[in-house]
Amino acid sequence: MSFVQFLITRHDEKRRRLIPVEKFDKLVSLTLAQVQARLVLNGDTFLHRGSITARERAMYFDIYNKYHSLGGNGYAESTHKDVMNLPISDVGVDLKGGRYAD
Repeated sequence: MSFVQFLITRHDEKRRRLIPVEKFDKLVSLTLAQVQARLVLNGDTFLHRGSITARERAMYFDIYNKYHSLGGNGYAESTHKDVMNLPISDVGVDLKGGRYAD
């Protein structure tokens, strides 16, 4: 979302230019698709592990709520429901697929 905000508010020294509405709508759609992919892929990781840390759950919940408030749902909605039912654990996953203690 910060990228979209940057594009909207970017301007040169002499004058301010706004992004046309149709381009803005496409950028929002692209951002929703990226967030949906992140929610589904991270959710699948948590579901495969069979648990989620309290921190992961809080971040996942926050991202999903923002995504949902912009009109996103579909695959992410189903995954979100399953992720929210996972037990809380103190073992998480690092970016390389290993495990770490929270």
